[in-house]
Amino acid sequence: MEIRHLTTADVPAALELVKQAGWNQVSADWHRLLDLEPDGCFGGYVDGDLVATTTLCTYDGSEHKSAECGNGPVLTDTGWIGMVLVHEDHRRNGYGGAIVDHALEAANDRGVTLGLDATDAGRPLYRRRGFVDVCPIERWAGVPTSTPDSQYDGTGSREWIDLDSRLIDELCAFDQRSCGVDRSALLQHLLTSSDVAGVGVRDDDGIRGYAIARPGRESGQIGPLVSSRPADAPVLLARASALLEQDAVLLDVLAVDAVADTLERLGLECQRRLTRMTAPNPKQLLVDPDVIAAAGFEFG
Repeated sequence: MEIRHLTTADVPAALELVKQAGWNQVSADWHRLLDLEPDGCFGGYVDGDLVATTTLCTYDGSEHKSAECGNGPVLTDTGWIGMVLVHEDHRRNGYGGAIVDHALEAANDRGVTLGLDATDAGRPLYRRRGFVDVCPIERWAGVPTSTPDSQYDGTGSREWIDLDSRLIDELCAFDQRSCGVDRSALLQHLLTSSDVAGVGVRDDDGIRGYAIARPGRESGQIGPLVSSRPADAPVLLARASALLEQDAVLLDVLAVDAVADTLERLGLECQRRLTRMTAPNPKQLLVDPDVIAAAGFEFG
């Protein structure tokens, strides 16, 4: 298998691998990855055909104190491994491990702490490469049954807003304080895409929560969803869901214990359980009580 960088010409073949795996990404997601990380998108080719993929997204670290870490502020430049796919006719040939190793070598050159979200089937592969379990992450899916404001208690001075590029600096500052890395390039790309929309909540001190919605192959994807006030999270979810043409939505939930009951009341159910893993040491990458849902398994 020859490994080289993916290009936009590979998107149709890469999307076929997504369909084989039953994943939710659409062509816009592949183009987003290529736009943001052209040197971090890798393809494996056999006789000229794309048979394997993986991606590496990098984020600059920021001072961040996670309640789970308890070790004070840390500065962590992060490399996120995602989109590990192998064509069904070429599995059990070591191609998955080979293309992951290629991405790991690229990450080592950048000196980043590595993270990924692993299925139970993938965890042994990553453990052999030095990854350790950090926390669960669950995919919840369904058709939200609540109206957008039904979960909001109405207290306090709050303004519900539609997100656009004019708010990007304020949004990115809030997000960085919450998740501990600079995701401004990703957030700006999302909010300037015609098929993506977002909602937020502000008070006198600025943005205090937001959710971004984008179309998916089978369900709309909600994420990131970040909220400094737990009561705002279900409203953000419902309002973001209402922006999508697709009725069914999914989100990749980190704060499972805090929001599981609420998600069930909204009509969602747990569809998949994965494990967030990091290397070389256990770190709470992109994890904080305010981070309700990830941007997606491919973005962290």
